[in-house]
Amino acid sequence: ADIAQPPFKVSCAMCLLEDEPNGFACIASSSSRTVNFVRDLARRRADEKKETGALHADHAHYLCSLPRNILWNFWTKARTRDQKRKAASEILEVMKNQGVPVSSDCRQIEFEHHLRSLLRITDKDPNANTVHWLAIVYDDTIKKKDPCWVLDLPGGKRHLGENSLQGMIRETEEEISLLVNEHWLLEDQPRTGFSKSDWTNVYYMIGPPADILMDEVENDVFWKTGGN
Repeated sequence: ADIAQPPFKVSCAMCLLEDEPNGFACIASSSSRTVNFVRDLARRRADEKKETGALHADHAHYLCSLPRNILWNFWTKARTRDQKRKAASEILEVMKNQGVPVSSDCRQIEFEHHLRSLLRITDKDPNANTVHWLAIVYDDTIKKKDPCWVLDLPGGKRHLGENSLQGMIRETEEEISLLVNEHWLLEDQPRTGFSKSDWTNVYYMIGPPADILMDEVENDVFWKTGGN
């Protein structure tokens, strides 16, 4: 008689991540209009997925285009409680202006590890004080958590057989409904972290060129139908 084989679960063990880390995406541009365009494109695609029930379980609640400098100020320069409150209010005001339902009774925010890591990595970049980033926003107000707004970058654990870039592209599509074109990459190599806690991650800086943005417009059903 055949002996039943126990189930075998394959996962991306830590040893595998030495050669192919998990990939994260930072859609970035010194033009806020460019990042806003990508944000709106992702939002429309997410709405289309909602209508068909195809939205991934890990999809972000909101997407926001945020100046890197206000993220940096909140994370590094705000030391006192009052400074933290003012820095958080600046970020929340930008989020509110982009459709996030920020209320007066929930003003606490938190940055996840990946967003904090890339802030540190890009500290000396020439455009550090002028660039805009596309950030994921998770709404924990329903769960009545404190902090209730959590910001991060799209990306995550790669699947077995994927490389870092492929994993980043898949995770970004799952989390923000944006299918990243590898030609959008701003740099030949992804960024890497400085700390031991970040050695399993790499960060791709992404900036859609104007011609690719126009291709997206021309091929997008929303624009083909005149926005109807």
